[in-house]
Amino acid sequence: RDADRRRAEFIRTSVHQLRAPVSGMQSFLRLITRQIVGDLSPKQRETLDRVDRKCGLLLATVNDLLDMAAISENRLDRPAESVDVGAVAGRSVEQFSHLAEKKRIDLHLECHPALPRVVAAPRDVEYALSNLLSNAIHYTNQGSVTLTVGPGDQSVVLTVCDTGIGIPEDDLPHCFREPARDLARLGHHRHPIATDKAPMTAARILVIDDDPDFLEITTTILESKQYDVRCATNLDEGLARLEEGIPDLIILDIMMRKGAEGIVMSRRLRKDPRYAPIPILMLTSMPEQTGFDFPGEPKHPTYLPVDDYAEKPIEPQDLLEKVERLLAQASSNST
Repeated sequence: RDADRRRAEFIRTSVHQLRAPVSGMQSFLRLITRQIVGDLSPKQRETLDRVDRKCGLLLATVNDLLDMAAISENRLDRPAESVDVGAVAGRSVEQFSHLAEKKRIDLHLECHPALPRVVAAPRDVEYALSNLLSNAIHYTNQGSVTLTVGPGDQSVVLTVCDTGIGIPEDDLPHCFREPARDLARLGHHRHPIATDKAPMTAARILVIDDDPDFLEITTTILESKQYDVRCATNLDEGLARLEEGIPDLIILDIMMRKGAEGIVMSRRLRKDPRYAPIPILMLTSMPEQTGFDFPGEPKHPTYLPVDDYAEKPIEPQDLLEKVERLLAQASSNST
């Protein structure tokens, strides 16, 4: 057991060190493909989108390895949140479109326009869809694969149909034996979320991250919407920036050169009446498999007292939406 624990710790540490640079690569790619740093020709965008999808597949493998370590330590318990299954399905189809194209298979998505949101662990939904689409494309040599997403009875129903070789009838009782344990965790019910889209372009944002690449990426995304961005690379530098002026929002990394400085700083800020009202967005390449519980609404406000979190790499538009929402909430609370 001790050997298994040490093996799991080694895998977790090593894979996390791999994950950070891959996340950085994909984040830089998205600055380019979303044309935040300049225009692209259609061919350039198509080529870079393919590279982006390859990075996504590599990150999925990294996450699977982290899952293996977490399972061996009996601590794989991902927090559930409200999920737009239609959007997840769209990303999944896009991820596998190049593979289908290479096999000359038609890959279709049929998505109902008025789907309810579901409460689930987002990565579990993505994992289930990736497995289904990957298998369907792998075992289909001609014809098509279709993913259908529609409303059920207080649920969302996902169906994958293909023109492949199919499954022998005798094997049908066994085909979901393993995945069932993963799929059983996917809770579902209606849970609409409202997003305030009011522009907050004059806001001052402090970004604290020891990775200069992610500082540049995050700053570039925020400045594309005219936010006033200040940067710091560690806890002490961040506190110094706060003395220079109180920001409207703090974006904070967890792991920095001296360890979990982000957690230490978030606790310190919440205890200081000058800084306690400032919303904090935790942006980190440390996913939930490493043992941290990242809730949409904090379950442990003393341990990790932040308002929201996002996992690197984050889509530029997703980051901007989270920033807008947190700023709008802070503005509403102050009036």
